[in-house]
Amino acid sequence: MKRVFGIVPSRRLGRSLGVSPIPLSTCSYSCVYCQLGRTRNMQMERKAFYCVSDIIEQLKPYRDKKELFDVVTIVGEGEPTLYSKLGHLIEALKVIFNKKVVLITNASLFFKDDVKNDAMKADIVMPSLDAWDEESFKKINRPFGRISFHEMYDGLRDFRDKYTGEFYLETMCINGITDAGDGGERLVEKIQKLAPDKVFVNTPVRPPADSWVQRCSEEFIETFKRNFPTEADVELTDIDIRLFDRNKYEAIVDIIKRHPVDRDTIIRICSVNQLDSDEILMRMEQDVAIEKIDYLNKHFFRQKV
Repeated sequence: MKRVFGIVPSRRLGRSLGVSPIPLSTCSYSCVYCQLGRTRNMQMERKAFYCVSDIIEQLKPYRDKKELFDVVTIVGEGEPTLYSKLGHLIEALKVIFNKKVVLITNASLFFKDDVKNDAMKADIVMPSLDAWDEESFKKINRPFGRISFHEMYDGLRDFRDKYTGEFYLETMCINGITDAGDGGERLVEKIQKLAPDKVFVNTPVRPPADSWVQRCSEEFIETFKRNFPTEADVELTDIDIRLFDRNKYEAIVDIIKRHPVDRDTIIRICSVNQLDSDEILMRMEQDVAIEKIDYLNKHFFRQKV
């Protein structure tokens, strides 16, 4: 499986070249809203899943395309801080591209000093925080058994106190949990104590791991956002995903392995890359490795795990 994907547009980061250093569905959480489905390989032990040199080899086609992307984003089909060579990978990416390196993480392992030391090397760190106490943590994130909310949160606060780069934070609001009782207020308090430079407030827009998970109301989300420093969402007028692989179908599937993509987006990707969308969609419908899901009146394609 390729460890490099994109270039993809992001409302948060601009145009991003993605690097994934972990195997599919390997994570310390099994979040109820996860767009990849339920985690198949839950763990908290860090491993060198892939050689840094092998990942770097896959980056060769992008070295002469630096003008097409703004940042290099380390993300994954799970939790990237589980990769024990993360610090070495970040250093190598900086040398190769001379671009900002972004780490997107669930912050679950920030109680470990080696994880914090590796994350310090990134130019932008974007952790997620969806819970405010042990009960909400287990209900939303379903962490690996030995990870507690206070352990995770205290580790994140310690990292924030020492980190000198850009610190963004993502939070996912779940209907019936975040907006129930004083949950939203308590989550706001936890986020504000971290003093993030920006906050990205989300509610599910792609098929979640658990079918009961629903979006919060627009009114709740807008009220919730007012508590934080953030920028107006950037409206992406086209899905300008450039595919550089010779096999364009596999390149599209490689994106789907990272997050579900709906039918209309597939059509736009095909248009940008001068592909026959009918042929691509027919192959996807017939592909036994791809799951088809209807969610929020859209037809999505997701990698089976």
